Amino acid sequence: MTRIVAALAAFVFVVAACTNPTVADVSPSDSADGLRIFDFIPGVEEFGSGEQIAIENAREQAQQQAISDCMAEQGFVYIPVVQVLRDDDATNLEAEREYAAQYGFGISTAVLADLQRNGSIGQGDENDLSGEHDPNDEIVQAMGESERNRYEATLYGPELDIDFSNMTQDEIDAAVDAFEFSGCEYDAFSVETVLSRFNSKFGGAMDDATKGLEFDPRIVSAREQWPACMAEGGYEFQSQTAVTTYIFSLLESTGAVSDIQLVEGGSAFEIGEVVSDPQGEYAAAVAEVAAAEVAVAIVVFGCNERVQTVRQQVYVEAEQAFVVENLKDLERFRLDNER
Repeated sequence: MTRIVAALAAFVFVVAACTNPTVADVSPSDSADGLRIFDFIPGVEEFGSGEQIAIENAREQAQQQAISDCMAEQGFVYIPVVQVLRDDDATNLEAEREYAAQYGFGISTAVLADLQRNGSIGQGDENDLSGEHDPNDEIVQAMGESERNRYEATLYGPELDIDFSNMTQDEIDAAVDAFEFSGCEYDAFSVETVLSRFNSKFGGAMDDATKGLEFDPRIVSAREQWPACMAEGGYEFQSQTAVTTYIFSLLESTGAVSDIQLVEGGSAFEIGEVVSDPQGEYAAAVAEVAAAEVAVAIVVFGCNERVQTVRQQVYVEAEQAFVVENLKDLERFRLDNER
């Protein structure tokens, strides 16, 4: 079976519930020096602050409870599952560093998970490798096919039915545009937030303000120095794509898996067929590749961090320039959306 594994890494804003007060007269600050976009979005904190962690946990708990209540109305049991953030999860950078040290890029881990499902590593499921567990899996597995289909339709809504073999691109586009997403999970996550209102008002202008920043000479120079950074760590790679392709080749050489490739612009990878491995011989070979993957991933992380430090400086400068140019409108938005 072929499956897609997404690579997740993104800085996020976190939103708390808000109400709209009576609009007061706007009195712009004497100076916009040092102000950031999140200073004008009530209930939104920069990712990594202690207050943000509490806000994020409360937000996710509320969303999960909303899903549970919605499912209960339809006669189903759904247990709220909240991945609680801790202090050591405070920044995306720290989380990425920990992930690289434990799983590398997650490629060998995904192959090991498939081997596990084929009976080579032991009992359990893929979540066991990362210590995560969803109690709703047992609920679904205990259902008959008909009940399971109704449960999933209630939770996720109907699937988008597209016949790619017999439909033209125009027909496919029309079907996607006409499709109405629904389901308890969608409803819980689609409630309008202050952040969505902010994006509606300022998103286009912010896109214009950051357009072309990747071609800033400082970012270009930092990217050009990436191979030299890798060489300092003992690796001769010109790009991260070359690194992941190398890991793919090591995994394929074990005979455990075939046809691993990058998809979706390099943000995910596709795993081809994984062998049946009841004796665990392939799993041992893949585990050796996993160790090599972790070693190179740690170096890649350090080199990426150098580039990201420069990139962040450039983008923060653009963000603060945007604040200066739009200070009055930003402060009015803040006042309109405060508790």
